[in-house]
Amino acid sequence: MSNIASTKKQGNRLKIGFSTSLLQIADAANAAEAALTNALLLCAQRIGAEGSESAIARVRDGDASACNYWQYALAGQVAEYLGTLDQDVKAVYLCEYDATPEDIAFSEMKPMAPIHLMVWVRRKTAALNSVVAALDRALVDTCRKRMGTPQLALLLDVQVIDDDDVERRAGYAAMISSLHHKPIQIWTR
Repeated sequence: MSNIASTKKQGNRLKIGFSTSLLQIADAANAAEAALTNALLLCAQRIGAEGSESAIARVRDGDASACNYWQYALAGQVAEYLGTLDQDVKAVYLCEYDATPEDIAFSEMKPMAPIHLMVWVRRKTAALNSVVAALDRALVDTCRKRMGTPQLALLLDVQVIDDDDVERRAGYAAMISSLHHKPIQIWTR
């Protein structure tokens, strides 16, 4: 069974396919390995690198394009994973609020900055929180080994919002209709 990402062009976006069996997806370590592999392959493809090792080197060096493609691809893999495991997940958004104007102007990115996701669910559950925590631990372990980042402690910052939060525009849910900090929808049911 292949863990290689399939990509399809949809408009100006790439659709990332998570090609693993449900049994493999249920194991956070296997899912993390597959997600990282797929994200690195997509990153390499987008930056014109020869393979995942070249993409890893460019991400570690802080290459802004490589970091952006890698984080976006990894966020897409995580979103698809969460949506596959939990039928209550309605949509997943990528929130970009770490970069300062100076970071953007000088193209300086932190290669291992946390990936900020907002997961919109029908109802919040402790089970989803456990899945997110397990996936984050597995991704951190996988990145430490494959990307040579022993200092990495956190990779996913996930905020779970429900229908009530969105309706009341409470907390992070207010960002969905924000004019200035609108998150990017990366997955929807």
